[in-house]
Amino acid sequence: MSGLLVSSRTSLLELPSSENPKGGNIGGSLTDEQLSGILAELGGFNSSGSLVIPPPSPVMQAGTPSLDFFKQNSSDSKQGINLQVLQRAALENLSGLSAIMRGVAQPPPTPPEPEVRVPNPGQMESFPLVKVNDFKKVIYNLLVDNHNAPSSDSFVVPYAAGRRGGFRFNPDLNPDKRLAELYALHIRKGRLDTENQNSVFIQDLYKFYLRACIELLSKYFEKIDKYTYMYDDIPLFLANGSLADAEVRIKNMKTRARRAKEQSTKRRKKSRKDDSSDYSDD
Repeated sequence: MSGLLVSSRTSLLELPSSENPKGGNIGGSLTDEQLSGILAELGGFNSSGSLVIPPPSPVMQAGTPSLDFFKQNSSDSKQGINLQVLQRAALENLSGLSAIMRGVAQPPPTPPEPEVRVPNPGQMESFPLVKVNDFKKVIYNLLVDNHNAPSSDSFVVPYAAGRRGGFRFNPDLNPDKRLAELYALHIRKGRLDTENQNSVFIQDLYKFYLRACIELLSKYFEKIDKYTYMYDDIPLFLANGSLADAEVRIKNMKTRARRAKEQSTKRRKKSRKDDSSDYSDD
């Protein structure tokens, strides 16, 4: 379809309507200059004096009135389009009339800029909650909180023994209860602190989640005492370190059992190599 024809220029303003049954200019506010601009955008008149309306674009944005919409509301099947709808659209939005007729999709609204978290100078950045998919990141964030605002009420603090580093839970803050709640929140995606604390079932859940939490921590860190854990080869937390480096370290951490197995394999290979070298000397 090459386009639609509207038989006269004045029909845009003189179409009968419910507001003006006899026809005539019901807009009253459109000047000749404004009307000429609309007609120029729509395609202008052909040699016979009929308005040429370009066909709609094959791609229509959801919610944009299509050509079928105007045809369904047409009061004149010969014209194939409801000029009364066009007239009202012109009165309400001169600039949008040609877009409606051509079926041109309006550009989507610009989304708001994402909020950029910039830590204060001298402070470390913690993992956002959407990225806390590992309990080691939970401990890391708690160590960052203590680094940024040291306090006697910090739940987790760094710990050092000789050249080795680690972390320690504050025994004054009831770690058994808090660790179970943190494990439930970040691993099981539930909350224990809002449940009935007198319930036997909830009390059993506290014990179960605490045991699971301790077993998980013991897989990656050496347990020195009830509330103290030491790093083996890769430190979980480094003061003033970057978040990107921390994420790489956590990703590369292996369980203590796996590291022990790899070290044992290396020792066996080295021993076999040494034995073979002794036979070759003979």
